[in-house]
Amino acid sequence: MNDTEYLLEKMTRAFEMREGRKLTSLENLFLRATAHDATDLSHASCDVPRMKALLKESPSLLETVGSVALSMAASYHGTLEAVRFLLDRGINRFYDCETGLDRKHQHEPVTKAFYHGNFNTLRTVFEAGVTDASVISTAHVGWPANTSLLFWAVGRPVEYTEFALEYGADPEVPFSGNGERGNTPLQEAAARRGTERWNSMVADTVCALLEHGAFYDIFTACGLNDLERVRELVGEDATALMQRGEAKMTPMHWAARAGSAGCVKWLLRNGAEVDAETVTKRTPLHLAAERGQTEPIRLLAEHGANLNVQDKKGRTPLHRAAYEGRLEAAEVLIELGADTKLETKNGKTPLQVARQDCKQLKE
Repeated sequence: MNDTEYLLEKMTRAFEMREGRKLTSLENLFLRATAHDATDLSHASCDVPRMKALLKESPSLLETVGSVALSMAASYHGTLEAVRFLLDRGINRFYDCETGLDRKHQHEPVTKAFYHGNFNTLRTVFEAGVTDASVISTAHVGWPANTSLLFWAVGRPVEYTEFALEYGADPEVPFSGNGERGNTPLQEAAARRGTERWNSMVADTVCALLEHGAFYDIFTACGLNDLERVRELVGEDATALMQRGEAKMTPMHWAARAGSAGCVKWLLRNGAEVDAETVTKRTPLHLAAERGQTEPIRLLAEHGANLNVQDKKGRTPLHRAAYEGRLEAAEVLIELGADTKLETKNGKTPLQVARQDCKQLKE
């Protein structure tokens, strides 16, 4: 089953559940003419002459399934002609394939088109007044809920972010279920610093969001090692130092994870909690260890961080360094006195979860 067949099946089920009836054979043919023969998840074909012929035979198709057809056509590259055909005939809305429906029957065409970079189609429907870039998509399996287009822009060329902002995306709409990576597009971008997922495109996205007025919060500032901004925020509100964000992350968690040594030092000097725990009982040391951030590890240890603190699964910072293959971080933790014999709740020591390149753990 190609993607257009899959989408037609999903839209058909949604239509039947919402309208209380099955599609007629002509309605089905009209939708198939709108988008068919997908070559992948983002490219399909349309047959506007066939759509015209079917409308001549049954003009009511626009009234009964016109919005369904627009939702399908707007989802792909290669079907812009069908989108324009429907818009020219007065179809000015997408079919509601989200409200009150089970997730497996839901479809949000703007998100799908944006994810695949279909800006020509999106610009067409936005400028026709069908919708704008402020759309919020529902829960995705394996992804946060309540996501705006800006979430999907992170990690892509900055043109994605700029396009979404131009057409009304709100950088302050919080999403949920993103855990330690935060709940705004800016935080999602900053959370990637210190990993292989941080690159010039993510950095450009951060700049674009800030230029368009996204609130520059203390978590993001710590993630980016922007000590000037951290000082500014704490100067305005001293409680910002102890602020809790998504998953009960603190500024110290964000700084330690990103290797923002300057921020870590300043936070420690100003009384930040060294062993603050997230909802899963992870401390800044856990996050620094699994990212291989040796300087924050040493700084935290110097200020009394518990080297053997265990999270909800019984994992210590050394377990996390071992699991992620962070050899240098593991060596530093052992040098500082971390217990190599502690077991997780599954009965595993750091040695047992270590990867082969963690040589010191195996000696």
